[in-house]
Amino acid sequence: EDTRGDSSAPLPSGLSLSVEDRAGKRLVAYIIPTGPHAPTVSELRRLLANKLPDYMVPAMFVMLDRMPLTATGKVDRRALPRPEGIRPALETSFVAPRTPIEEQLARIWAEVLGLDRVGVHDNFLELGGDSLLATRVISRVLPQFQVKLALRDLLEASTVAEMGEVIVQNHADKVDKQTLQRILVELEGLSEEEARSLLNK
Repeated sequence: EDTRGDSSAPLPSGLSLSVEDRAGKRLVAYIIPTGPHAPTVSELRRLLANKLPDYMVPAMFVMLDRMPLTATGKVDRRALPRPEGIRPALETSFVAPRTPIEEQLARIWAEVLGLDRVGVHDNFLELGGDSLLATRVISRVLPQFQVKLALRDLLEASTVAEMGEVIVQNHADKVDKQTLQRILVELEGLSEEEARSLLNK
């Protein structure tokens, strides 16, 4: 799929396809940067988000010097490199966890997203997250911290730092097992559209 934009918002050329990795099946864009400035993932996501519906915006971006080709000159999809599980190049600089809560959250995010590390100010969507992965994160966060929280509060926390603040603010109000189970059932009952709506707020 050609992703070239118009003259007011140029995009590099490339293609996108669905691949399976540790985080599940995700849309990955393989792109060839043009010009002296290689765009960041944040820039690409912002440009594509203005042109495409949410579900068509790739979760991951892989930069290539050139597309691998078959003997007939077509793109050799089997030769395309798989996403390596490395934190993508973002506009936000990497900031390591500063508290025990942030350390636990960053570890959960990294494991769910299939990344080597997650900075406390990294945006969940820009890391390749989506509504399904967000519910997986919350399903692990709630039992870990056992804090009484509205599901919306956690889904709307787009960074580890923000999620950590939500947990700290509600730390005194512990959740009982029955309430925790009810929240987890509510989480599982969310449709993909409902979860995406909360995630994109």
